[in-house]
Amino acid sequence: MSLYRRHWKLLAPLAVVVLLPQAVLGAVIDDVEVDRIESIADVLNLFSVFVFTVVALGGEALLAGAMTALVREWRVGHQPPPAPEFLRSLPWISLITVDLLLAAGTALGLLLFVVPGLLVVTYFGISPAVIELEGRRVPGALRRSASLVRHNFGPVFVLIVGAGLITEVMAEGLNLAFHEVAPDLVAGLAVDALLESIQGLIIALTAISLIQLQGDEVPPPAHARA
Repeated sequence: MSLYRRHWKLLAPLAVVVLLPQAVLGAVIDDVEVDRIESIADVLNLFSVFVFTVVALGGEALLAGAMTALVREWRVGHQPPPAPEFLRSLPWISLITVDLLLAAGTALGLLLFVVPGLLVVTYFGISPAVIELEGRRVPGALRRSASLVRHNFGPVFVLIVGAGLITEVMAEGLNLAFHEVAPDLVAGLAVDALLESIQGLIIALTAISLIQLQGDEVPPPAHARA
């Protein structure tokens, strides 16, 4: 939390920028409830529930990758480069791809049996940080994430899933509190920016700790190596 307190003026606006598309898309998708599947319409409704869940989960992995880039700068005592340079340095394609894969996998797991969704989050939740820290492509980052987590499943589960559950409960409470004073989209985006930036920091620090526990070095930023 001390890291967040020192840098919240940078972390919160970054979260707003990353999560804005998700918030706008989520605002235009209605919740659909499916009690049973008896027709094509019910199948389409079930698919829309899946899409809504993916949208709700989307953006988190992308934000975690961006947060990891910032944490890596701060670890070597550097301030992040100017915003345009920082944004250009991020591996956007890989981060967006893993973000979509994690959101879809988690959504499917949660909608079916819940437990598979939690396993996806635990084993692969740090893959965005791995992409940023080690420069891996998506398949390699997913394998590396599972390998790092395998022998530390319990602590990682508590950290990542626990943080997700706590922030979800806090988000519900804050959204209710702000419902009367701000539009739903604005209030939801502000709450998500606050809480998911904290979750992004947890993912970044967890990935760094697991890499170091395995005896590997965390590569410094490219300009620091130069």
